[in-house]
Order: sequence, then structure tokens, then C-alpha cells
Amino acid sequence: MVKPVLKWAGGKTKIIKEINERIDQVIKPNSDQTFIDLFTGGGSVAISQLKRFDNIIMNDINKEVINVYKTIRNNNNNLMNLLEIHQEKHSEDYYYKIRELDRLESFSKMKTYEKAARTIYLNKTCYNGLFRVNSDGHFNVPIGKPIKNKNIYEKQNFKELSKLLKKVKFYNKNFTKIIDFVKPYDIVYMDPPYDVLKSDSFVTYTKNGFTRENQKEVFDLFEKLTKKKVYVILSNSRTEFIENLYKKYINKNSYISVRRTISCNVSARVLAKEVLIDNFQVIDNENKNCSKNEWYKRTFPTS
Repeated sequence: MVKPVLKWAGGKTKIIKEINERIDQVIKPNSDQTFIDLFTGGGSVAISQLKRFDNIIMNDINKEVINVYKTIRNNNNNLMNLLEIHQEKHSEDYYYKIRELDRLESFSKMKTYEKAARTIYLNKTCYNGLFRVNSDGHFNVPIGKPIKNKNIYEKQNFKELSKLLKKVKFYNKNFTKIIDFVKPYDIVYMDPPYDVLKSDSFVTYTKNGFTRENQKEVFDLFEKLTKKKVYVILSNSRTEFIENLYKKYINKNSYISVRRTISCNVSARVLAKEVLIDNFQVIDNENKNCSKNEWYKRTFPTS
């Protein structure tokens, strides 16, 4: 089984089973159905679907994340060779030297595989696997614990991933643009930065952060996709704000609990209350009503 190559705060590895159970309800084998991971992040959800769908889209506003997976697909050998060098040279001084590269004018001229190797190296060696940038967009996470077994990547996993990613289309777009390239009965998984539970919760993946206005934009997109009969699955924290926003889509099966670190304190692992929301029932009800209307029109045609 292929695995994601990035660690990610709030990653979905722990709830892949629940997500797959939702997808199983609406997947249509031998069709042109597309699976879209709208907020790719660490990539665990999209990667778990690589053998289930022929058409997959991975999108994220974070261009470094998208560059990692595009590079694994397109330039894997150069990437792995450079990761070997990072692995051999790893030290505290080396870590901060590599971290500072995005502050230099020469950063824009680096090759895509060099940037991808930097992203993976920092992700695997920084504190708690966080991806966090400051207001200038510069990566600013301090160094973490020593690398386990001194490995920052698994060669065989990268090789298998490189083959499977050939079928993937990559986008680096604002999530609102998804409406431009989806069709009815595609499946969209939405995992936006979570609504804030407490003041020290971590949601700053990009320099502009993610506000409640952004959460409302996600909901608006959820509604638009539903009207377009696109199946949507959404993860978020179980806050009063989110429950009120999605109230017509929430039922008893929408609530899940996941053991997570919910603050900058790595030892504070608690059973976090989350929601896993879908629009399946709403679409099914609309389809039934549509069928009834079509029957009525055929049976009682207007003159």
C-alpha cells in the first residue's frame, strides 16, 4: 500500500476507513467519475484513492505541497538523490540553512525538484511535522526531534507513488474554482483548515490564514456543488458555528471522535470531536423528486 510522503497537522490517516465508507456509498465503478481532493494537504486521502479511481484531481492553494507530488510523478530520481544528500547532511545547522533558503532572492530560481526535496526534508525534520509560514510566506517551524532510523523517505514507496500519480491532474487553485471543472456525480472531498476550537489551535498553513468568512465560502461551495449534483464529503471540527452552518446536512452519522494533538503542546493528545458531513441524502431526495416531476409531466402533459 502506498503512503503519503508528508506529515500533516490534522491529517486524515486516522479516519480513512470512515471516509472510504462514505465514498463506497456513491462510487460508480467503470464510469468517468472523478475523485477530487480539494484541500490536499499531506495527501493521505487522495493517495488512498489512487487504486480506486481512474480520474483523480489533487488541489491545494499551497504550491509547495502540489510541487512535491508533481515532482514525485515527473522527476522522482533527481528528487530521491537530493533527499539522500539532505539525509546524510542533516544537523541542526544544516536544517536552519535549508529553512532559510526561501528568504533568499535565488529561491525563485531553484529547480522544482530542489524545492520539493527541501519541503520534504523540512517536513520530516521540523517540530511535530507542522507546515507553518509567517506573514511573509516563509517557513518558520523550528527543528524537531532526531529522525527515526535517520530516514526521511522510503525509496520503494516513492517509486510506486510515481507510477500511480501518472493518472492525477494537479491544480494550485483557490478552492472556490473547483466549480469550473467538476461534473454531476463526481466526488469531492473537502478538508479545509478546521474551525478554531481554541485560541492556540493550529490552522495557519498559508500566510493569510483561514477565517470564518472562509468557512462560509466553503459552505457556499458545498451548496453549489450539491445543486450541481456533485457528491461532497467534508471534514471539520465540531463547533457550534459549523453545526449551525451545515445543519440541514448533519445527522447522527455525522459525528466522529479522533485522537489528535489540538494545540502546540505535542503531549496534549485528546479525543477531538469532529464532523464528517456529506450531501448524499439531499441529492438522493432531489433525484426522487425530479423523477416524480418527470412522471407527472409525461402523464399529464400541458396543452
